[in-house]
Amino acid sequence: MKRRKSGLLGVPAVALAMLLVAACGAEDDTAEVPVGDNVATGETLTIGVLVPSNGNLATPENEYGVKAAEWYVNNQLGGVDGRKLKLDICQGDGSPETAVACANDFVEKGYPVVVDGYDFSFGGARPILVEAGIPFAGTVSGDPTNETAEFGQGFYFSGPLAVTAGGMLNMWEAQGTKTANLVVVDAPSSHTYVDTALMPLSEAVGVELKIQYVDPSKSDYNAVAAASLEGDPDMAGSLSLPEDGCTSLFTALRQQGFDGDIYVGSCTQYVETMSPQDAAGTLVIPRMWLAESKPHAPEQVATELDDFTEAMNAVGFGDHLESRAMYGFGGVLTVAQAMSTIDGDINAETVTKALKAVDQQMFLGPKLKCDGQQWPGRPTSCTTQSIYFELQDDGTYAPGNEEGFVDLDMKLFGG
Repeated sequence: MKRRKSGLLGVPAVALAMLLVAACGAEDDTAEVPVGDNVATGETLTIGVLVPSNGNLATPENEYGVKAAEWYVNNQLGGVDGRKLKLDICQGDGSPETAVACANDFVEKGYPVVVDGYDFSFGGARPILVEAGIPFAGTVSGDPTNETAEFGQGFYFSGPLAVTAGGMLNMWEAQGTKTANLVVVDAPSSHTYVDTALMPLSEAVGVELKIQYVDPSKSDYNAVAAASLEGDPDMAGSLSLPEDGCTSLFTALRQQGFDGDIYVGSCTQYVETMSPQDAAGTLVIPRMWLAESKPHAPEQVATELDDFTEAMNAVGFGDHLESRAMYGFGGVLTVAQAMSTIDGDINAETVTKALKAVDQQMFLGPKLKCDGQQWPGRPTSCTTQSIYFELQDDGTYAPGNEEGFVDLDMKLFGG
């Protein structure tokens, strides 16, 4: 359809130590930040967080979001039942070695839970945390193998990666898409997602889907765009490129004359670079409401967007309101909310029990129920809902479905 203008346990100890110095030793806690209206005054409660801040696939926005969530919990929610939340942030670089080093450090420190900040290498940390009995949780996993952990080992609040595939089915139907050529980061997790989820679903609904795998650090996006336009597809775009890769690809697609739908994955920064005419009509399937969707959002969501913006401003990242920052924010916040329900000691066992009992509307997100029964074969999933947006001429995002989040047809996924 043409575009519409619709408004490693074996790593040596010395190496582990060096990795930890690089990953966890650079944080500066000296900067002053504003104080909110409901400040935590109790003892400090520390949890671990792994975020993809370094390496070729780095998305530092995730770290900005978890820092904003830490501020929000401690300054607007009164902490975790009065306790001051502290995040021990370990900066991943895409390598399993760093993920292993981070996990071993978290285990040694005895943290009650670890937040997966959408780190593609989190699979290296998972077996170490599972063996130690420490639950992990986050908004979304960057590695689908983490989603198959046993019930109680892990929790992903916005559901498995297949949620995006389900959202694409809704989007393709609404847009009348019959052919799509999409660009994907060349990583094992990407191949797994495409082969086991997206490609089978596209075949089931009769959409001819072609995938182009690229290394974002080495790509000529003019050439990538040219390859994407072979066959004159109804839709082109990206599934998982970082922000700068998205901007380069989408700009090249328009420059080469493509006037069809552009799917943008979780990217949003391209709007700042492309002209309104070229950017309008682009489509995105995030896991949460977007900052630019406020004019089209329900009252409660608009209030939460204001709270998110305030928190990001408080920690100095008010110019980074991207979806990936929201994922980091939402993961930490939901874990903190679950821990606030614990009466007594907060440890791995009580946090696991609290997370299993989560049954709520997620901040800026879908309806949650973390009972292990939401998604076939994915006991970590806490929802079966999805949302997608279309960029309007005025730079705002309007939900593709008037109600925002909608339930997916679980029959397509074996439910």
